[in-house]
Amino acid sequence: MFVNLLAASFLLALALSATIAWISKEAIDAILRRFVVDPVVRAGFEKYIRFAIVVVGISGGTRVKPLQEYITAADYNKPAMLAALTQEFWALELYRTVTGALEAVAGLLLVCIFLALIA
Repeated sequence: MFVNLLAASFLLALALSATIAWISKEAIDAILRRFVVDPVVRAGFEKYIRFAIVVVGISGGTRVKPLQEYITAADYNKPAMLAALTQEFWALELYRTVTGALEAVAGLLLVCIFLALIA
């Protein structure tokens, strides 16, 4: 059951990050157009930034800790941990996935914008 939670968390973070990367494509291109003249280099930077958005969103949003706690738990404690997997627990973990992914992507974009302002 914890593996299902990890898979759901991963898929949610992937979908959210990919959506953010897709939505921000025009904004990234507009910002890079001001600083990078060569269209080939600009396209490479844009692809890299969109890839970084997806990777950072997944790593920031995927909740590995519950699975890690279940794996390292003593055998007598595992049934109690499985019983704690209620709808409320799932809702809270998926909410943490969303907020973690958004926070990680926002941090990445903040750093990118800061570096663009310095350039």
